[in-house]
Amino acid sequence: MLKKQGVGRLKHENKIIMKKLATFIIGFCILQSFSCETDHYSEKYLLNLSDHTIKVDYLESYYYEVSTVELLPEDSVLIHQSSYWGSEEEQNLSSCIILESDSVSVANISDSTLYFTGDFTNENRWHSEFTAGRSSSQTCTFAFVNNDFIE
Repeated sequence: MLKKQGVGRLKHENKIIMKKLATFIIGFCILQSFSCETDHYSEKYLLNLSDHTIKVDYLESYYYEVSTVELLPEDSVLIHQSSYWGSEEEQNLSSCIILESDSVSVANISDSTLYFTGDFTNENRWHSEFTAGRSSSQTCTFAFVNNDFIE
C-alpha cells in the first residue's frame, strides 16, 4: 500500500514539473516574439513611364558602385537597397532623393535629340510608400515621363 502511494505521489510531482516546464517554454516563445529586435528596409527604384527607351548610368558614391541599365517603356530597376537594425517611424524617414554626391546620367536611346531634364533631387518627383511595424520598410520610386525629355 505504501508503494502505491509513493508511485502516485511521484506521478503527481512529475505532472507539476511538466506543467511548469511547458509554461516556461510557452512564456519564452511569447517573449521572443515580442523581443526588441527590429529592422528597417529601404529601396529606391527608377520606373520608365515614358514612351522612350532610356539608358541610365548610376554611380552610388557611398559604395563606389556603378550601374548601367537600359529601361524599356514600363520597365523598372532597383538602384539602391539598404537595411539596418531598428525600425523607423514615418515622420523620421530619410529622404527619397538621390544624393548630390551620387552621379546619374540619363540618355534617350529612342531619340538622341531629346535630353533628360528631370531632377532626382526634387522630393516631389519621388513616390514614397512606407510600411510600419517591427520590420518597417520604405520604397521610393522615381518615374520618368515624356515631359522629362526635351530637344
